Amino acid sequence: MTGTKREYTLGIWALTLGYFLSYIPYSGLSKAITSGLLTGGRLIPGPALLPSALISTAISVLLFITVMGWWKYGRTRRVFGMNLLFPRRQTLISGLSFATIIITTTLAYSFSGVSIVLALVLMRAGVLTMSPLIDRFFHRRVRWFSWIGLVLSLAALGISFSSIHGYQLSLAALLNLAGYLSGYALRIPCMTQIAKTGEKEVAYAYFVEEQAVAMPALVLVPAVLALIGRGDVANQIRFGFAEPDRRPSLDAFARTLAHYLYATSATTVTSVQNKRYKRNQPHELSGTLGAFCFD
Repeated sequence: MTGTKREYTLGIWALTLGYFLSYIPYSGLSKAITSGLLTGGRLIPGPALLPSALISTAISVLLFITVMGWWKYGRTRRVFGMNLLFPRRQTLISGLSFATIIITTTLAYSFSGVSIVLALVLMRAGVLTMSPLIDRFFHRRVRWFSWIGLVLSLAALGISFSSIHGYQLSLAALLNLAGYLSGYALRIPCMTQIAKTGEKEVAYAYFVEEQAVAMPALVLVPAVLALIGRGDVANQIRFGFAEPDRRPSLDAFARTLAHYLYATSATTVTSVQNKRYKRNQPHELSGTLGAFCFD
């Protein structure tokens, strides 16, 4: 890193606050819906929530990019006389990874026997642990508070696993966690290689290209599974597409609110990343902060 002065503004903290204010009720509503607390005791499987949740997120993020006027930053290629957005290899990988993160986050709060706190600890601690290590591997300066975050995360994991007998971590929940962490393991290096240059245009280009891959994938993956998939998960996703929230009810309102709260958290937190590059100066914040927020 260069010796430029670090820049701290209230903007990034305001955006981060907005993320938490939307994410906290989202996680609670998701757990309440899938556990039957808001559905009259009727359990709704997590995969059934995916279609509406993912479509809401895709629409919100793409609309956000359009309103902000950021499409112009993406790299394009001329195809049949038209300039088409053409993601690079890193943004393609990062986009597919981000789609995986969003899908697994939505499912994480739906598993029975897993509390919201445990799900959050497993996901966040995993990311906070790997982020400074990845930054270190790529020879980026890791600030002292990032190492403290790593130590506290390991402590939180130790406390959680000391009472793990009180939970029911199924194979599906563990595979979902593995998918979530794998998404970050692939996404963070791509972000480090391309976006963390200190230049606003570079960061915007990375974000636009990544979302141009991630958002269509969010819709296409469950749609394909619903069309050709077999088994309980495919049937539940098919139910999610076939039974939208038509009737006004507490259940329907809660689901709609949860979906758009998550979409809000996703769009708000993307602003956090871009705020960090606004003044064209390299920031010394480790990837830990960005990784902690981006999901």
